[in-house]
Amino acid sequence: APLMIFLKDREGRYRLANRGYADWLGLAPSDFPGRTIDDLLPHKLTEELKADDRAVLERGATIMREFATERMGYTRGPQHLLFTKFPIRDDRGDVIGLAGRAARHWC
Repeated sequence: APLMIFLKDREGRYRLANRGYADWLGLAPSDFPGRTIDDLLPHKLTEELKADDRAVLERGATIMREFATERMGYTRGPQHLLFTKFPIRDDRGDVIGLAGRAARHWC
């Protein structure tokens, strides 16, 4: 997929990440399963991202947020990412996790 894609369970553990998302964080897709955002990014950035995850899981709503990579000390030049996060539901309609995708554009 030309987008960055990830899937997390209700506890915030990654279940999968595609090559685009993994490359953005300098990892391999196989590095993600079982890890959380706290394992991957500095704490000062994770609270905002985890708050978005909680909103999706608790409200069952789709959210969008623009994120500037210069806040991360990203070294490939400034970028803005548009994250879309949405709930994953089981057969009964209960939220069992969330999925997300990010589209990148250079500043």
